[in-house]
Amino acid sequence: NHPIYNFLQSLQETEVYIFISIHADSFTNPASRGTTGYYFSEGSSDSKRLADCIRSALCAELQTPSRGTQLG
Repeated sequence: NHPIYNFLQSLQETEVYIFISIHADSFTNPASRGTTGYYFSEGSSDSKRLADCIRSALCAELQTPSRGTQLG
């Protein structure tokens, strides 16, 4: 298992309300570059909205392409 999966599993055992993860994606293919936001599905219904806001602000500040916000 990848360490992130173990971490996410431990979140399910706690009372997490909001969890977001922002990634600076990079790959040899330029289409795979940019900033992606992820949110935890079992947290608050506001998790996606918060992840969107943070990702958008980072993209604007860092001038990176946005790759959207996804369920993580």
